[in-house]
Amino acid sequence: RDPEMSRGLGDVYKRQGYVTGTQKLTITAKAYGINTASDSKEYDGTPLTNKNAEVAGLVAKDTAYVEGTGEITDKGEVPNSAGDVNWASGTDERNYIHDTSLDGIGVLTVTAKKIDPTPTPTPEDPDAVEHKLTLQGLENVTYNGSSQPQHEKIVVKDGDKKLVEGKDYELRWSSDTTNVGTVRVTVVGKGNYDGEDWAEYQIMHLSLIHISEPT
Repeated sequence: RDPEMSRGLGDVYKRQGYVTGTQKLTITAKAYGINTASDSKEYDGTPLTNKNAEVAGLVAKDTAYVEGTGEITDKGEVPNSAGDVNWASGTDERNYIHDTSLDGIGVLTVTAKKIDPTPTPTPEDPDAVEHKLTLQGLENVTYNGSSQPQHEKIVVKDGDKKLVEGKDYELRWSSDTTNVGTVRVTVVGKGNYDGEDWAEYQIMHLSLIHISEPT
């Protein structure tokens, strides 16, 4: 070999044109990152999760496994954090180091449920709609000279789930709840619910009974 090859090797000796000696070599750990999936859905009262994830940056022969552990039920978003890395048999984890700057952490997003009625017109009823919520407790009433909003009777449900006034919705009435006519009660969504649904009831005429004076 060329004796010049010995330059910079340290603790090296030239002997008859050959290089002899020792050199300390260091193999540093390879950095890896973790990628987790993003996902979204409209609020339905059940948790949103997505376990899809990968360990990125390993050499071809090595394998490791990881899962996304994020979870969210109510409206909002959270990072889809990763669980512990499980190293496959034959892969030495000492050869790797986790570099969080290489991570691609997904986001789990729950959006508010839309409660606006869906138009379902028919020839017989062009104004027909499909309601997303159920308003129970309303009934037609007879005019009595006083306001009759029936507030205390109203129960609002999403399927079988009873909603909480002030948390899930607020109520709004049409302007006249006293005189004969149609009263519309509007449910205004809040929190996990967005939009407006409604129901109506009637204030009916008061029937008068005429009693004739005896002659």
